[in-house]
Amino acid sequence: MRHRMLRGLIWREWRQHEELFSWIVVSWLIGVWILPVGPQAFLLPFGIIAAAILGSTLGGSDTVDGTEEYSFSLPPTRSQRYLSRLGLGGLSLLGLLVLAMGAFFLDAPQRLWGLIFQSGYTEPFTPFRPGFLWGLSVALPVAVFGETFAAGSLARSAGAARAAWFRGCMVSGALLGIGFWVEQRLFLRPMGLVVCPVLGTWGVLRLAFGFLAYRNKEGVSASAALPSLRTSTWVMVAGLILVVLLLLLLMLYGVRSSEYSTSAPVRVEEK
Repeated sequence: MRHRMLRGLIWREWRQHEELFSWIVVSWLIGVWILPVGPQAFLLPFGIIAAAILGSTLGGSDTVDGTEEYSFSLPPTRSQRYLSRLGLGGLSLLGLLVLAMGAFFLDAPQRLWGLIFQSGYTEPFTPFRPGFLWGLSVALPVAVFGETFAAGSLARSAGAARAAWFRGCMVSGALLGIGFWVEQRLFLRPMGLVVCPVLGTWGVLRLAFGFLAYRNKEGVSASAALPSLRTSTWVMVAGLILVVLLLLLLMLYGVRSSEYSTSAPVRVEEK
């Protein structure tokens, strides 16, 4: 009975957000298999944006719709609702990221296009350096999704649920900056030994604490769920600016780390 209930909830969430998942999958297909953008320009932007959108949309869907109070009166428990949305969004995000990393690592898009013709599309991508960016491409989206999904699930209003993606990017960006600062102090350059475990652990713990809190949450009534259009618009603009700044800072750290690791001091002896 419990498994049947979970399957029904997952199917309901899929039908409700089918268009959103379709756009994300189409973007993934274009970025990985059609456009030769490579992992440098695709993995991190796609992971962060997809994590923020999926986390806020799935986590606070009932609150935004104004149906949470009614949903809690139905037979499915809060735990089942939380786990079904988490499984659908989290596993979809992880699956797309892992498949994209595997395709880039094996040069699968170039091999596929090479069966048809030989051109710039079939040339191998430049190496994704430094190497810890592979791990960061998973750890950072996990942190963004975990914080966004938990904040959206526990939101007390539609405006807070819509702004959950802003909070997810802000908290994850703060952890990213602190982790890089610690690595700079310990190893003199970013290496990912602190940043990646911290971000991944934070995302998992945030989802676990959100699950425990959601089990005791009181449903938000329809009147309290009415969003403010002005607040939602400003939050969306601020979140977009934060995402862009986060990506720029991340690429700056990656470039500096790559240059430092590949350069070696040269001694010039005077004759």
